[in-house]
This record gives sequence, structure tokens and C-alpha cells, in this order.
Amino acid sequence: MAAPVSPRPKRIKFSGHTADDGLFGPDSVTWRISALPQLGLAAHGAAMLQMLLPPVMHMIDQASTFRTNPASRAELTALFGRTLTYGDTAAANRAAEVLAKIHHRVTATDPVSARTYHADEPDLLLWVHNTLQWMVLRVTDSYGPALSDANKSTYLNEQVIAARLTGCTVDDVPTTEKDLSAYIEGMTPRLAMGSDTIWFKKMVFPARIVWRPATYLPHMMGVAVAGLLNYEQRQLYGVDRPAWQFETNRKILKGIFEAEARKVPVLSRISLERQKVDEKAFGSPH
Repeated sequence: MAAPVSPRPKRIKFSGHTADDGLFGPDSVTWRISALPQLGLAAHGAAMLQMLLPPVMHMIDQASTFRTNPASRAELTALFGRTLTYGDTAAANRAAEVLAKIHHRVTATDPVSARTYHADEPDLLLWVHNTLQWMVLRVTDSYGPALSDANKSTYLNEQVIAARLTGCTVDDVPTTEKDLSAYIEGMTPRLAMGSDTIWFKKMVFPARIVWRPATYLPHMMGVAVAGLLNYEQRQLYGVDRPAWQFETNRKILKGIFEAEARKVPVLSRISLERQKVDEKAFGSPH
């Protein structure tokens, strides 16, 4: 279903960040699925997977505010994704330029080889991009909306635009689910749980769960993210459960997401996302 251009609220001027339909537009698969609440699981799951690649984890540990201020760091990541997806062309390009400058500026040192490297190394950028796309497809398979093979291919080809803007070597970016899965599988021997991954694991998988209403849904979301990882990835984190627990948790959450979708239809969600970009865009001085 194609999403129309969202109506611009009267209080928001045309000098905002959605003056045009941006990189993807209302006919894209990207627009249709990115505003859905279950896609938040893809971002969390991708982060979990990304941290299993030691150079990425070293970078986050040494040069990021994630450890000391995770909420702010996550908010900035979400802001970048929203701007790239729903912002106008100028805002999306500006966001990518600002991110590229940040990535080139920050460095980390490998604790074994003592090699210092930048965050914009092509293989690291490709890993970050591909883990997110792999998780998006796993989320839509598990929680909906179900995508046909053709729509999956369309989505991955659309995301080549994002890959190019974030510094990936375009020729290396998978554009089919088969190639994407082969890439993830091929990276498995390089994944590891290092000493600097322990704090991250404790942050996202607290050892003790307090069963009260305020923590029940976050716990379910954590179990859902673990369920999106494959067996080998979960084993590296040392977190696993019987398959029936993951499936029970998935069914409950799927019902919650479907109820949310009925309450706020996708076209309304897209309008809200575009309004948020008009109010604040990544890398914009306004």
C-alpha cells in the first residue's frame, strides 16, 4: 500500500526538513515498514549483533557515550535513522555528512594488536548496515508485516541508497535475502564475546529480573531481541532459553504490535514520523 505525502501541520513551516519526499518516498517498502513499532526490535537486535564483532565493540567501549549515557546515544541513533528515512533530500544528505565526519574523527585501539583505527573503515560500516537489514527482515518475518520475496528484494535495493550515504562500498552491499544471509553466516567465525562486551551484556540482559508492571514489557522486549539472534549468536552471549519460551513471548508481543497497528494505522505513523523530522533532524542546526 502506497503512503501519500503526509499533511504538513499548520504550525510547521515549509522551512522544515520534509520539503520533498526524500530518498525513498511514499511508494517505497522502506516508508511502509520503518514507522511500525515492531521495527524498534530490529534496531535493538542489530545493536546486539553488532557488538559481537570485536572492532565494533572496542569502538563503542572506547569512543562512545553508550556506556555512560545509553538513552541519549540510542536517541541520536534513532534520530539519524528517522532523518535518513523520512527527511527530505537535503536533510538526509546533511545527516549523512555529519555522521561521516563523526565516524572519521573517532578512533579506537585494538587491545591485542595495538592497531588504532577509525570508525569509518568500510568493513565496519558494512557490518553495521547489513546487521540492521538482516534484523529488519527477521522482525518482519516474526512480527509482520509479512513481506514477499519481491518486497524483500525491493527493500534491500532501496537500502543501498542508505548504505552509500553512510560510507559503505556499494558493490559489497547484498541486495537479496540469500546474499545477506550468506554474509551474516560468513561473519560468524569473526564474532566473539570479549571482556569489553560484558558491560553491554549486563546492560541489555540484566541478571535479575524484577517482575513488576513497569519492567514486564521491557523484559519481554529483551527476550524478543534474544529470540531474533540465531543460535550461534545467542551462545556467544551465553543467553538462551527453550524454543517454546521464545515462541510464547513472540506470540504475545505480536498480538500487542497488531493491536497498536489497529489503533494507529501505518499512514498516520508515517505522518507522525515526518512531523518529528520537521521538528528535529539529525545534523541540522534548526
